[in-house]
Amino acid sequence: MFGFGYDESIDDYKVVRFFSSTGCREVQVKVYTLRSDSWRRIRDFPLSRFPKGLGTFVNGSLHWIVVNESYNIVSLDLAKETYGEVLQPEYGDGYLHDITLDILNGCLCIVRYRDSCADVWVMKEYGIRESWTMLGVVPCVSHPIDRLWILKTGEVLLRTHDRLVRYSPKDGTFSHLTVHNCPWFFSQYPYVESLVSPHVDTDGGAKWQHQC
Repeated sequence: MFGFGYDESIDDYKVVRFFSSTGCREVQVKVYTLRSDSWRRIRDFPLSRFPKGLGTFVNGSLHWIVVNESYNIVSLDLAKETYGEVLQPEYGDGYLHDITLDILNGCLCIVRYRDSCADVWVMKEYGIRESWTMLGVVPCVSHPIDRLWILKTGEVLLRTHDRLVRYSPKDGTFSHLTVHNCPWFFSQYPYVESLVSPHVDTDGGAKWQHQC
């Protein structure tokens, strides 16, 4: 498992990767920095189980879910390289369901599965548990939601089971989206313009290059 994010304190990009040897309980963590073009080991992951999925980058930290009795959300501050925990919302029903992480409008997002539905929660103020707000419910979810976007129209765009699906909360309808000669989708990410460049032009530094 790994994660990718921007360390504003040093104006650099970092890749985080987890390692675990057979028969070894600790989960080792290594960080790659673009400027140094090198890997180094940091403090081991605080839990013995591997986090699942890609790291979700919000507020200068990467976030992962660790599947255990409480589904911990563990964070890694990329500047300080220290771990923390983000507390989940008070769901109210007292039953823990499977969850996935995402990001919506720059806020940490939880998609919580129950029965055949998915509740969508966002943390409007990072680090403040009381700021968790449920945006709504997506019904008839037969496969886990990999990515989720809310469109300006109020509709919800979902990537689930390698397909794109549009859900309309107004009338509760779904529609499958296809692109010519490309019926399956495996990775989609929102594009956001930025003045921050991944290129590093300092002496001895590495340069981000696109290779086909």
